[in-house]
Amino acid sequence: MNQSRRVLVFALGLLITFGLSGCAVLDDILPEVRSIELLDETVKESHYIDDFDLRSLKLRVITRNWETQIVDVQAYMLSPEDRRKIEQAGHHRITIRYRGQVLVHDLIIRQRITAYAIMRDTL
Repeated sequence: MNQSRRVLVFALGLLITFGLSGCAVLDDILPEVRSIELLDETVKESHYIDDFDLRSLKLRVITRNWETQIVDVQAYMLSPEDRRKIEQAGHHRITIRYRGQVLVHDLIIRQRITAYAIMRDTL
């Protein structure tokens, strides 16, 4: 019984040691984020629903050690409700979440008016 306890304590100690040393490695790969902001040049006054791609919006990410990274906005950064919003025309307020930081952005998505739609509505 004592022998198995020693082995268990030793294994647990190794696991904790390697786990903590792994945190330093992860910190280098994914350093803590200080702030996020949308790049102005990727933000349009409005977007058409048929050609809007969320990834066209870019985040400037400032890390703990003041390095800058540019990241595409991805669907996982939005709540399911916000993902549904951007599939429809309208004025929407969306919340972008990235590695502990939050950014709120107003987005206008327009329906493209075609000649067919105009003719259909007038008949």
